[in-house]
Amino acid sequence: MRNVVLQTPRGALWWKLEYALLLSFLFVHFFGFHSVTLGQGAPQKKYWVYFQDKGPGTLEAVSLQKGSQLYKSARELISDRALWRRGKVIREENLIDITDLPVNQSYVDELVKRGFHPHVSSRWFNAVSGYLTPEQVSSIASLPFVKEVI
Repeated sequence: MRNVVLQTPRGALWWKLEYALLLSFLFVHFFGFHSVTLGQGAPQKKYWVYFQDKGPGTLEAVSLQKGSQLYKSARELISDRALWRRGKVIREENLIDITDLPVNQSYVDELVKRGFHPHVSSRWFNAVSGYLTPEQVSSIASLPFVKEVI
């Protein structure tokens, strides 16, 4: 039996460089972005802003009536495959619910007017994430459609 030594096209120095770059990226990603300044004097932290409801007329709606405008809006956002997967564990009348509706855009627009910089929007959590200063946090938390700022 022969000893086979696998040679890679890249030398050991290349792998050390890649490893150092990966560690640098992870360090900056996890520790470097906790507070940033986006054109303002005060450092900003990333927060999640949770909304009370999905918009006017949805506060009392727990489930969506099949055939309603809200139902049709939610159905357009869900693929047939997703409905098929849900159908394996959920009854047909409950396949589409209020969490399938998008975050209310007028709520997000109001946050932007107050200096919020949206990063991620979550339909299921009914929330958006973004960077805020401490002053913006208190201003946004006092809005009537905001449930909490975390």
